[in-house]
Amino acid sequence: MYKPSRVLTNDTGIDGRKNIYSLPAMRRMKVPMLPVGRLDYLTEGVLILTNDGDLNHALSRSRVNIEREYQVFLEGRVTSEDEAKVRKGIRLSDGQTGPVKLKYLDSHDGESIYRMIVGQGRQQIVRRIFEKLGYKIKKLVRVSFAGVDLPPDLKLGDVRALTSSEIAQLKRSAQQAEEEA
Repeated sequence: MYKPSRVLTNDTGIDGRKNIYSLPAMRRMKVPMLPVGRLDYLTEGVLILTNDGDLNHALSRSRVNIEREYQVFLEGRVTSEDEAKVRKGIRLSDGQTGPVKLKYLDSHDGESIYRMIVGQGRQQIVRRIFEKLGYKIKKLVRVSFAGVDLPPDLKLGDVRALTSSEIAQLKRSAQQAEEEA
């Protein structure tokens, strides 16, 4: 699924907010599907849906190292010192973050765009890292989860079936993460 911003991933809307199950593409699904992990309310991007409970559990556990890649649109530009801090890991209220991959992509109209790859599935980790350093995220898009990329032709709110190679990739990622844990 290409989850839109301002849509919850849980099955109960909070305070009248929309959730993924209220989207037309989800209502057309013939088999009940559950999201793998969460994607916060304000973040858009790739959200894996499955009816395989074991795979969902293996990929959703926060202690496993599953790569998540984001495009981060920030107000202003991150200093080189702060880029180094992000790459090394910083202390948040719930502990130290692991090292992340961070690459500057572009700037325009006072915004900077970065590619960021994190392994930890901690709640809103990308947002909290930049907020801790004093940066404002304008837009956050998850472009890949466990090696499954957001297709460029998928529209916001739409779903598509995973290919057999993508399913195999997810299973490999889950197995590898379990072995590392």
